[in-house]
Amino acid sequence: FNDGLLTRAAAMVEVLQRLADDRKVPGPAVEAVRQGSYGYLEEERLRKFAESPEKHFLLRTILNFFTPLSPEGLLHELRYEERHDRRRFLLSLLESQGAEARAVALRRLQEMTASGETPDPFFLRNLVYLLRLIPRAAGEGEADVEAVVRAARPGRLPSLMKEALTCLGKLKGERAEAALLSYLRSFEGMLLRPESASYSKEEVGQLLERTLSALARCGSKNAVRAVVEHGLREQPELGTTRARLAELSGLDLAGHPEAAARLLATVRTELPRGMRSFLVNKKRNEGLHHLVTALSGTTLPDVQALLGEVATRFPAEEFGRAAARAVGDMAQRSGPRGPAPVSLSGDLELFGLPMLLQGVAEIRATGTLTLFDQGGRVLSVIALEGGRVRSCQTGPLRDREAFFQLFEKPLPGRFAFVGSREGEEPPPDAHEVTPLILEGLRRYDEFRRARALVPDGVVLLAAAPGPVPLPDETEEPMVRALWERITSGATPLDCEADSTVDSFRVRRLLAHWLEQGALAQK
Repeated sequence: FNDGLLTRAAAMVEVLQRLADDRKVPGPAVEAVRQGSYGYLEEERLRKFAESPEKHFLLRTILNFFTPLSPEGLLHELRYEERHDRRRFLLSLLESQGAEARAVALRRLQEMTASGETPDPFFLRNLVYLLRLIPRAAGEGEADVEAVVRAARPGRLPSLMKEALTCLGKLKGERAEAALLSYLRSFEGMLLRPESASYSKEEVGQLLERTLSALARCGSKNAVRAVVEHGLREQPELGTTRARLAELSGLDLAGHPEAAARLLATVRTELPRGMRSFLVNKKRNEGLHHLVTALSGTTLPDVQALLGEVATRFPAEEFGRAAARAVGDMAQRSGPRGPAPVSLSGDLELFGLPMLLQGVAEIRATGTLTLFDQGGRVLSVIALEGGRVRSCQTGPLRDREAFFQLFEKPLPGRFAFVGSREGEEPPPDAHEVTPLILEGLRRYDEFRRARALVPDGVVLLAAAPGPVPLPDETEEPMVRALWERITSGATPLDCEADSTVDSFRVRRLLAHWLEQGALAQK
């Protein structure tokens, strides 16, 4: 582990776990290792692996073996840790623990908010941060939203409130949206009636901006309408409401025609006309700039036409330059797209493929996994959809045979995963990854035994008129072709290169024929 060989370290920890499960080591000795030996792991190496999402599924194997590095152990240390840098480190390890850490954080948050005691707001903030950072597992309900809302009651620590608002914006859903709308009304009320405020005016303004950002991220009809209504309110007590409309810049309001129409009408009303075109004051310039920014991501023809008009008529004004940028960005986004970016890449250590595939399957990824040898040549291409294997090609081999070949003859090299869409439902004919991996590992073990009996370069002669059948090998044309090839003087390695099936099936047949006396060494 300390040398950076994470795959091998994880494999060794799995051996330790089996020894413990099989009671090959006394219980007290196992417990001593689980509780104390994690201190030998270099913290800097832990930090680097935790910062690499593609390493998380391997890192979890090691972390979960040591009790203090499990989600429960890390959260316990986090609660009482006072150093900021150490807390950040513990949070990064918890993030790498994925769904299990999220479940533990949610349970702890629920317990703390239901106990009736005054909870530690800084620890609450860290728990909410983990719920935001680690995605929900498929099928989870909105229990996390309820827990976050109970933790973030108005009047609590501003930093906790900000974290909760951001978290609710990411969680989305009807309950999260209702909570955010309630927060919006509460914070607006604090600005309109300062005597009832739980925070300073500056803090309320910051919380209000965070709430509107979260509502914009929700993206529902009611949420977008609330952002627009707030942004168009002209009450000085609420502060710079127009500036908060910028939260809509990341949305295409084509899906919200009423909101787009209101913003368009406001822009048309406020644009200077006639001689007044030369008299754009600072306040109007700023207001129009915020309105243009709010519309900058919208593809509606009316919006694009208006932005083009504004850019042409007011090239010297800031809102005119913002409109020109929006039109240019939209044109660029509408142009031809390049290839999908590489989502994941790295070294493919010996026997690292099973864990890599399990990690991709765990997140139900859709895309293409390409394996390269050390010279950069393509070894194999695996197409995945919804976390399942749709197809595989390894040299001339296809589908399952091609997949198993990667396990039977593993090679060092590199991999690159190019993602397209995530969370797609796999087609009915796609294969689950775990059964394929288990079968591949079984074939690897049997291939090694057969290869020891029938080495790569051995020459075999026919010692019987024909091949002895193997009960579970039913592909007769392949069997006949292999018999003719091996009895004509080809080596087992030559036969594998010419075959339409994986090396395991070739070498197993040859070993069977040799054991049954159908073949003899020259």
